[in-house]
Order: sequence, then structure tokens, then C-alpha cells
Amino acid sequence: MDKITSLPRAKELKNWQPPEPSLQEVRNQFGANLSDDDLLLRYIIGSDDDIAAMYAAGPPSADRYLGAATPLRALLGELLNRRDLRSVSIQTKGLQLAIGR
Repeated sequence: MDKITSLPRAKELKNWQPPEPSLQEVRNQFGANLSDDDLLLRYIIGSDDDIAAMYAAGPPSADRYLGAATPLRALLGELLNRRDLRSVSIQTKGLQLAIGR
């Protein structure tokens, strides 16, 4: 931590405060007729092209994005695919899981 905070850029940014425009200032900048969702998207993302690409991509799907359950699901899937295992047992504090054939 000391090594990072001693860098010139870290010293420069040490007391930086992010801008906090009022809602009215943001509406004046991006358009008073936008929905709250569109207003936030434009404030956070900025580019209309990037927002259009995001909408065109559609909602995230489980096969494209890792969720919190993905590692466990992948582990169990791999273990269940192995034919040399007759059972699998996972135990942690407060949880015990046993799978057998």
C-alpha cells in the first residue's frame, strides 16, 4: 500500500473529490425529457453510440457472464461428468452437500 500511495499520480489524486452535479445540472446537460434510466445511462456511460450498442446486445445471459454461482456450478458439473467418482461430498461451516450415483 505504501508503495502505491507514494507514486506521483497517487499523491496527485489523494484529495480528489468526484464531481457531484445536481439532478437539474445533469438534466440540463443531457436533456430534460429523458427518463431517469436514460439520464443515468448518459451520465455514467456518456456516448450515445455506446448506449445504443448496449441496448443492441440485449440482456446478459448466463453463458456470457460469470455470476456468483458459476464457479460452484462449474465444479459440480465437472465432478458429475467424471465416471471414476461414485460420490462427492462438500462440507463447510453450516453446509453439507453429498452427491452420489
